[in-house]
Amino acid sequence: MTLKLRFSLIGIGIVIFLIITPVLVLYARGFTIDWHNKKIVKTGAVVIKTDPAKALVFLNGKLQANLTPRNIRFLSPGDYDIRIEKDNYQPWTKRLTVKSQLVTWVNANREFITLFLKQPKLIETRPPDLEQKNLPEVDPTSQIPQISSNGNEIFFSDPVNSSTPDLILRSISPIANVKLNLYTGFIFFQNEGKIKAIELDGRDQRNIFTLVDVGKDFTVDAKGEKLSVIGETEIKVYQIR
Repeated sequence: MTLKLRFSLIGIGIVIFLIITPVLVLYARGFTIDWHNKKIVKTGAVVIKTDPAKALVFLNGKLQANLTPRNIRFLSPGDYDIRIEKDNYQPWTKRLTVKSQLVTWVNANREFITLFLKQPKLIETRPPDLEQKNLPEVDPTSQIPQISSNGNEIFFSDPVNSSTPDLILRSISPIANVKLNLYTGFIFFQNEGKIKAIELDGRDQRNIFTLVDVGKDFTVDAKGEKLSVIGETEIKVYQIR
């Protein structure tokens, strides 16, 4: 190797170092280049937790490397289509905004995103309870979250955080037996011959999941894991998540 070539290679190496180093420093500090607008921007992040865990995450249709729980950093500010999938579970989707220097919690103010089985498992069939235990009526003046329905709409009221009820769902077909489950962040109800669940999170569209066929009534356990469908002659208990 000639001396001239050696100095040329050293010079090229220095130029590359001077170009790459600032880019790496900016990236480490949470900056990225917005090539579309030709400027440097401060990035944001997305945090995703699901129950059950180990679900796939797609961001704008692109599969991410790791399963949930998942922290995705260094995202350019903007809107992102987020899709969560897991074998044997119904997919969850939402379009959310990532803001500069902020973390977007995909599971909103909850510990996790609830995933429901595609085919709920029938785990028990038993005769109807001899005594039907009715839940006490909620005092409309109380300061706890509660729901109401007029037969075609579902409203959610949280007096601590909002002075006005939030319209969760409007349907042209009748809605019946509306039940709130705060642990999962979903409202369960009967509609169009099915028992369904709609999420409280109103960012973008609300995910609605169809679970099982209706009976006379139904109950959901505290953690939203078991759904008991009350029929004329029997009660069917399903594992729904």
